[in-house]
Amino acid sequence: MDKVIVLAGGKSSRFGAPKIIQDLAGQRVIDYVLALAGEIGSDVTLVLNPALKKETLPSHIRIVFQQEALGTGHAFQIALQEIFQQRPPENEYIWILMGDTPLLTKEDLSQLSSSSAPLTLLGMIPENPGNYGRIYCEEGKVKEIIETKQATAQQLKNPLCYSGVMRIKASLALQLAPLIPFRPQVNEFYITDLVGLALDHTSEVAVVTAPDAKNLEGINTPDQWTFAFKRLQERFRLKAQGHGALLFDPDSIFLSWDTVLDKGVEVHPFVTFGPHVRVHEKAKIFSFSVLNNCVIYSGCKIGPFAHIRPGSVIQEGGEIGNFVEVKNTILGPYSKAKHLTYLGDASIGSKTNIGAGVITCNYDGKHKHKTIIGNEVSIGANTSIVAPRIIHDGALIGAGSVITQDVPEVMMAIARARQKNLPR
Repeated sequence: MDKVIVLAGGKSSRFGAPKIIQDLAGQRVIDYVLALAGEIGSDVTLVLNPALKKETLPSHIRIVFQQEALGTGHAFQIALQEIFQQRPPENEYIWILMGDTPLLTKEDLSQLSSSSAPLTLLGMIPENPGNYGRIYCEEGKVKEIIETKQATAQQLKNPLCYSGVMRIKASLALQLAPLIPFRPQVNEFYITDLVGLALDHTSEVAVVTAPDAKNLEGINTPDQWTFAFKRLQERFRLKAQGHGALLFDPDSIFLSWDTVLDKGVEVHPFVTFGPHVRVHEKAKIFSFSVLNNCVIYSGCKIGPFAHIRPGSVIQEGGEIGNFVEVKNTILGPYSKAKHLTYLGDASIGSKTNIGAGVITCNYDGKHKHKTIIGNEVSIGANTSIVAPRIIHDGALIGAGSVITQDVPEVMMAIARARQKNLPR
């Protein structure tokens, strides 16, 4: 397979923070690009700003830090130095992708794959060309890429823009990269100068135009991040609906990149899915619920106003009601926690009922402790269970209790002060 270089060495000055590590629907901006790079090439190199040295990145990705901000041409040069220790095979190509284009898809790149030219550019015709370089052609042949800073007013009227994506023969890249000129007026090397160099070396330069320019637009400002987020949400919702999920008001439902909603799942308005959520068939998620890193099995009912936090599993037929928070907890089949409850670090058996206002007191100020509740247990309203505790099968806990000891099987526990009626 081909090699891929992802350019992400910029300073993100317009964005106000490192844009490529900004969360975007459950994963970083750069993660979308790296996933695509892995689909089109077997060897992926990421050119990164050294300020991001502490970022955790996939182990199979080659990381090259661009110590000096000398432009895309310089990033290309140092990447090639790391990749090639010997002459590449004649038929090997290198793809150049930009690290801030999370909307880019494999379909957008399909025309590049079919081009036989030694160097092929991916062009686009955006609604707002802005600062994109213009691809200048004569008689259908590429002549140069004119950067916005060097373009005349007439040249800026050209609608065909360079997307930042190209595919170049590896042998040609090694030949031309050292020749990219330094531009002292901007203190940078431009990768777009490869076009002129290739033509000077009698190599053909082709351009193919992407069908949807919006997929190629990068994230440079917060409003562009918002556009990317909305467009990704459209894709995620259509995918979920294609799998048979029923979204009552799609525009108010927010999914993550890896949300899985099975056939027959119902999602009511104003629900948010964080990363790593799987909802099995015929489960119902009611309004204003938030789910993160959890599994909801078939036939469950969640919400409204429920918060399912990481590590939680709601098994078949389980019910989590309004204003219930569940964290790192397994709720067994057909068990219920319907009202105003916190269940943290707990394991709950089947057909157990958790009354309103129940709390598993799992934190002692230093450590988290586990609560184990068995099958067919009934826990009365406003009960606090001070972990670590075991409530055995069939137990009954009276309302208002503070449980500080384990409760044996099929026993009733009451731990509250005796009521006194005194004169007013």
